[in-house]
Amino acid sequence: MLVHGTAAAVALCYGRTINAGRFGPQFSSGKTMTKEAFRLLSPSGSEMELPVRQGTTGPDVIDIARLYKEQGVFTYDPGFVATGSCESDITFIDGEKGVLMYRGYPVEQLAANSNFIEVSYLLLNGELPT
Repeated sequence: MLVHGTAAAVALCYGRTINAGRFGPQFSSGKTMTKEAFRLLSPSGSEMELPVRQGTTGPDVIDIARLYKEQGVFTYDPGFVATGSCESDITFIDGEKGVLMYRGYPVEQLAANSNFIEVSYLLLNGELPT
């Protein structure tokens, strides 16, 4: 059971936006770990802290990477609805809100304002060509 900590949710893929670009924000590498954590209390009474990772796009996530190693259990998330499957500097997806972004740019803006070569350059280099 989660005892206390910050309110946090888990996105499908979480990322970070920092710089403004030609059509909007761009992704920049680097992750932020907050000092906040959730405390997990097992039925046997052992306790562990689960750190909160913070991206600038999407909700914060709880890092459960050590959960199996330290507690010997997995998480159960039917339908994969509240589980981050990856960390991405390229793609951000929020299926519930219908959001798909590449490097911080909404895919609709890229489709309307960029050609194939420009988008390819963005995906490979992290910024649109100048």
